Amino acid sequence: FPSHDSGEWKQRSKTADTQSQANAILKKFNYDQETVKVDNPKFSEVAKMWIDEKSLKAATNTINTYKSNVDFILQRLADIGIKDYTRKHFVDLYKSISKSGYEPKAYKGTVNMVMTYATRLNLIVSNPAQGIGIERTEKKKDATMFSQRERMEILKDQGDTVYYYMVYLILKTGLRIGELQGLH
Repeated sequence: FPSHDSGEWKQRSKTADTQSQANAILKKFNYDQETVKVDNPKFSEVAKMWIDEKSLKAATNTINTYKSNVDFILQRLADIGIKDYTRKHFVDLYKSISKSGYEPKAYKGTVNMVMTYATRLNLIVSNPAQGIGIERTEKKKDATMFSQRERMEILKDQGDTVYYYMVYLILKTGLRIGELQGLH
């Protein structure tokens, strides 16, 4: 297939130990050939390819987090060709996220992974988002505690259901809902 830079044909070879590994390699190769037809794909297109590749190994919740992060980023970042991004685009993005009251750290990680993926695909020479320092958002408000009366009201509202015990445990221990769901 022709390379992105010179138009010359290149040959790639991969080896696999099993038929299923060979099928996965072939599927990825065919996917790459179908999706990277343009010389300068948009951030959203590269992010989709990255997420699709990550979904082969990562857990569903991780993939959902990546998708959510990419959606959040694209609401604040122009979806232009991957080669057209400069360091300033990402500095401005992180400032915008921080000013909105969000912590930019997770979004910075997602941006870096997508841009590093673009370098591995030889779409860009270097990652312009790499090495950008971010400031923490202003200190968040202290959490407010429910009073004893409020906790009793919340429990009473649950009645005689399975939720009563779940809510009781959350109120008594401070568990997050995800942590509660992970209990066995």
